Amino acid sequence: MSLIIRPVAECRIDVPTVSEANKASSAHWVKRYKRSKLQINTVIFSMRSQMSAWGHVELPLSIVLVRRSSSPKPLDDDNLPTSMKHVQDGVTDALGMYLPQGRGPRRMGSSRSKVIHFDDRDRLSWSYRQTINDSWSGVVVRMYRPGSMAAALVDLAAKNGVDALAQWMHSNATELDRILP
Repeated sequence: MSLIIRPVAECRIDVPTVSEANKASSAHWVKRYKRSKLQINTVIFSMRSQMSAWGHVELPLSIVLVRRSSSPKPLDDDNLPTSMKHVQDGVTDALGMYLPQGRGPRRMGSSRSKVIHFDDRDRLSWSYRQTINDSWSGVVVRMYRPGSMAAALVDLAAKNGVDALAQWMHSNATELDRILP
Protein backbone atom coordinates (compact mmCIF):
# COMPACT_ATOMS: atom_id res chain seq x y z
CA MET A 1 0.00 0.00 0.00
CA SER A 2 1.43 3.36 -0.96
CA LEU A 3 0.24 6.91 -0.64
CA ILE A 4 1.98 9.60 -2.60
CA ILE A 5 0.93 13.20 -2.18
CA ARG A 6 2.21 15.14 -5.13
CA PRO A 7 2.43 18.91 -4.95
CA VAL A 8 0.24 20.92 -7.31
CA ALA A 9 3.43 22.67 -8.42
CA GLU A 10 7.14 22.58 -7.62
CA CYS A 11 10.00 24.96 -8.43
CA ARG A 12 13.74 24.72 -7.81
CA ILE A 13 15.43 28.02 -7.08
CA ASP A 14 19.19 28.57 -6.95
CA VAL A 15 19.23 31.00 -4.07
CA PRO A 16 21.59 30.92 -1.08
CA THR A 17 19.99 31.21 2.34
CA VAL A 18 21.67 32.24 5.57
CA SER A 19 20.54 32.42 9.14
CA GLU A 20 19.32 35.99 9.45
CA ALA A 21 19.13 35.63 13.24
CA ASN A 22 22.73 34.50 13.78
CA LYS A 23 25.24 35.15 11.04
CA ALA A 24 23.47 37.97 9.28
CA SER A 25 22.35 39.96 12.30
CA SER A 26 25.86 41.30 12.89
CA ALA A 27 26.23 42.42 9.26
CA HIS A 28 25.85 46.05 8.30
CA TRP A 29 22.28 47.02 7.38
CA VAL A 30 23.27 47.84 3.78
CA LYS A 31 24.69 44.35 3.33
CA ARG A 32 21.52 42.78 4.79
CA TYR A 33 19.34 44.99 2.55
CA LYS A 34 21.28 44.04 -0.60
CA ARG A 35 21.07 40.34 0.31
CA SER A 36 17.31 40.57 0.86
CA LYS A 37 16.76 42.34 -2.50
CA LEU A 38 19.00 39.80 -4.26
CA GLN A 39 17.10 36.86 -2.74
CA ILE A 40 13.66 38.32 -3.54
CA ASN A 41 14.61 39.19 -7.13
CA THR A 42 16.30 35.81 -7.69
CA VAL A 43 13.15 34.02 -6.53
CA ILE A 44 10.87 36.18 -8.69
CA PHE A 45 12.96 35.76 -11.85
CA SER A 46 13.49 32.04 -11.25
CA MET A 47 9.78 31.44 -10.69
CA ARG A 48 8.97 33.47 -13.80
CA SER A 49 11.25 31.23 -15.86
CA GLN A 50 9.47 28.15 -14.45
CA MET A 51 5.95 29.56 -14.83
CA SER A 52 4.79 26.57 -16.88
CA ALA A 53 5.18 24.48 -13.70
CA TRP A 54 3.04 26.70 -11.45
CA GLY A 55 1.06 29.14 -13.62
CA HIS A 56 -2.13 27.10 -13.20
CA VAL A 57 -2.35 27.30 -9.40
CA GLU A 58 -5.05 29.14 -7.47
CA LEU A 59 -5.13 30.22 -3.87
CA PRO A 60 -5.51 28.98 -1.17
CA LEU A 61 -2.21 27.08 -1.06
CA SER A 62 -0.06 25.35 1.53
CA ILE A 63 3.53 26.03 0.56
CA VAL A 64 6.51 24.05 1.82
CA LEU A 65 9.91 25.70 1.40
CA VAL A 66 12.67 23.07 1.47
CA ARG A 67 16.16 24.43 2.09
CA ARG A 68 18.72 22.16 0.46
CA SER A 69 22.26 22.73 1.61
CA SER A 70 25.69 21.19 1.28
CA SER A 71 26.61 22.35 4.79
CA PRO A 72 27.33 19.63 7.36
CA LYS A 73 24.92 20.99 9.98
CA PRO A 74 21.23 21.88 9.68
CA LEU A 75 19.79 25.16 10.89
CA ASP A 76 17.86 24.90 14.14
CA ASP A 77 14.09 25.34 14.34
CA ASP A 78 14.32 29.09 15.02
CA ASN A 79 16.78 29.91 12.26
CA LEU A 80 15.20 27.88 9.44
CA PRO A 81 12.11 30.13 9.01
CA THR A 82 14.19 33.31 9.30
CA SER A 83 16.59 32.08 6.62
CA MET A 84 13.61 31.71 4.28
CA LYS A 85 11.95 35.07 4.99
CA HIS A 86 13.05 36.77 1.77
CA VAL A 87 12.43 33.60 -0.25
CA GLN A 88 8.87 33.56 1.10
CA ASP A 89 8.44 37.23 0.15
CA GLY A 90 9.75 36.49 -3.34
CA VAL A 91 7.36 33.55 -3.82
CA THR A 92 4.40 35.66 -2.68
CA ASP A 93 5.41 38.53 -4.97
CA ALA A 94 5.88 36.18 -7.95
CA LEU A 95 2.45 34.64 -7.39
CA GLY A 96 0.93 38.12 -7.14
CA MET A 97 2.67 39.48 -10.23
CA TYR A 98 2.18 36.59 -12.63
CA LEU A 99 -1.11 34.93 -11.67
CA PRO A 100 -4.26 36.53 -13.12
CA GLN A 101 -5.97 38.97 -10.78
CA GLY A 102 -8.21 37.13 -8.35
CA ARG A 103 -6.21 33.88 -8.52
CA GLY A 104 -3.12 35.20 -6.74
CA PRO A 105 -2.25 37.11 -3.57
CA ARG A 106 -3.69 40.55 -2.94
CA ARG A 107 -1.60 43.66 -3.42
CA MET A 108 -0.31 45.17 -0.19
CA GLY A 109 0.37 48.82 0.60
CA SER A 110 -0.74 52.07 -0.89
CA SER A 111 -1.24 52.68 -4.59
CA ARG A 112 1.33 55.51 -4.45
CA SER A 113 4.13 53.18 -3.42
CA LYS A 114 6.81 52.63 -6.06
CA VAL A 115 7.53 49.14 -4.76
CA ILE A 116 4.83 46.53 -5.29
CA HIS A 117 4.46 43.81 -2.67
CA PHE A 118 1.83 41.17 -2.20
CA ASP A 119 0.50 39.54 0.94
CA ASP A 120 -2.18 36.99 1.62
CA ARG A 121 -1.84 35.56 5.09
CA ASP A 122 -5.34 34.10 5.10
CA ARG A 123 -4.91 32.16 1.83
CA LEU A 124 -1.24 31.13 2.02
CA SER A 125 0.18 28.90 4.73
CA TRP A 126 3.89 28.23 5.01
CA SER A 127 6.04 25.46 6.43
CA TYR A 128 9.77 24.89 6.25
CA ARG A 129 11.95 21.83 5.85
CA GLN A 130 15.60 21.23 5.12
CA THR A 131 17.97 18.60 3.82
CA ILE A 132 21.71 18.74 4.36
CA ASN A 133 24.76 17.23 2.66
CA ASP A 134 23.01 17.65 -0.64
CA SER A 135 24.74 17.91 -3.99
CA TRP A 136 22.60 20.91 -4.95
CA SER A 137 22.12 23.98 -2.74
CA GLY A 138 19.05 26.13 -3.06
CA VAL A 139 15.36 26.12 -2.21
CA VAL A 140 12.60 23.87 -3.49
CA VAL A 141 9.14 25.47 -3.42
CA ARG A 142 6.33 22.89 -3.16
CA MET A 143 2.74 24.06 -3.47
CA TYR A 144 -0.09 21.88 -2.14
CA ARG A 145 -3.84 22.27 -2.00
CA PRO A 146 -4.81 22.74 1.65
CA GLY A 147 -6.17 19.51 3.07
CA SER A 148 -4.73 17.30 0.31
CA MET A 149 -2.87 15.13 2.82
CA ALA A 150 -5.94 14.73 5.04
CA ALA A 151 -8.11 13.82 2.03
CA ALA A 152 -5.59 11.22 0.87
CA LEU A 153 -5.42 9.69 4.36
CA VAL A 154 -9.22 9.50 4.59
CA ASP A 155 -9.34 7.80 1.16
CA LEU A 156 -6.66 5.34 2.26
CA ALA A 157 -8.60 4.51 5.43
CA ALA A 158 -11.82 4.01 3.43
CA LYS A 159 -10.14 1.65 0.97
CA ASN A 160 -7.95 -0.35 3.35
CA GLY A 161 -9.35 0.07 6.85
CA VAL A 162 -8.14 1.96 9.86
CA ASP A 163 -5.54 -0.66 10.88
CA ALA A 164 -3.88 -0.49 7.48
CA LEU A 165 -3.87 3.32 7.68
CA ALA A 166 -2.26 3.27 11.13
CA GLN A 167 0.40 0.85 9.89
CA TRP A 168 1.10 2.99 6.83
CA MET A 169 1.32 6.18 8.93
CA HIS A 170 3.74 4.52 11.33
CA SER A 171 6.01 3.30 8.52
CA ASN A 172 5.93 6.70 6.75
CA ALA A 173 6.15 8.97 9.79
CA THR A 174 9.33 10.70 8.58
CA GLU A 175 7.80 11.67 5.24
CA LEU A 176 4.61 12.83 6.96
CA ASP A 177 6.70 15.10 9.15
CA ARG A 178 8.16 16.71 6.02
CA ILE A 179 4.76 17.31 4.41
CA LEU A 180 2.49 18.15 7.31
CA PRO A 181 3.06 21.59 8.86
